[in-house]
Amino acid sequence: MTITEMLLERVHDIDACDGYVVVVADPATGAVDSHGPFDGIGAATEADRRRHELDAEHLTDVAVHVVRWHRASR
Repeated sequence: MTITEMLLERVHDIDACDGYVVVVADPATGAVDSHGPFDGIGAATEADRRRHELDAEHLTDVAVHVVRWHRASR
């Protein structure tokens, strides 16, 4: 398998979801919150906005992550 084929396979795995959610976790309080769902660019923009907001409040220990979101099966 070529590197290009491996990368294309990985992109498919990453995109194999219904959207993305931004998860914010505060290790000091144990609070975890999620926001979304978003498309990929929307999630990245929201995560960046929240990171800047938290940094401005000197809350650098709070984690901001973008995670894949899957609709519940019925």
